Amino acid sequence: MGIVGGVLAGGMYAACVPGQHAAPRAPDVGAAGVPRTAGPHAVPDRDPLTTARRWLKASRSVSFTDPRPVTWTERVAPVLTGAAAQDNTATAQAPATGAGWEQLVANRCSTTVSEIGAVIPTEAPRTDRQVYVQVTGVVRTGCEGDGLVVPPEHAAATLALTLGPDGLWRVSERLY
Repeated sequence: MGIVGGVLAGGMYAACVPGQHAAPRAPDVGAAGVPRTAGPHAVPDRDPLTTARRWLKASRSVSFTDPRPVTWTERVAPVLTGAAAQDNTATAQAPATGAGWEQLVANRCSTTVSEIGAVIPTEAPRTDRQVYVQVTGVVRTGCEGDGLVVPPEHAAATLALTLGPDGLWRVSERLY
């Protein structure tokens, strides 16, 4: 777990739900290797599943090139609303650097998410303006320094998404 667990537990939404892995979908899947930069800001979509996938990618991607350990909060902010946006703002303003940040930078490590899948469970409550989505992916960390190898981590979350007046879905709450 080392670097990944320390950095992710220090502020990034780390969660794993065994046995709830949705099928991966091609859009928004990361490259085979771990990039040096964590990527652009996420953008909301007219499809709640796409927004959920973008949330996972943005909330779990971090790079040694990021200016701060919580730069990911800026990337994920555009797909958030309500309580999720408030929690994100609080995390971004917290003085903590995140456990393992110095080691991540020293070893020139980056994380990315691939094999991202999302599903709206048939048993989940749903309205025209709110839907619940389970999203999963594989978090991979690659480091340039010292040949450090970090095993992949399976990540999962259950999200509430709300339809905004602009017709775009945003994450309003993380339930798990």
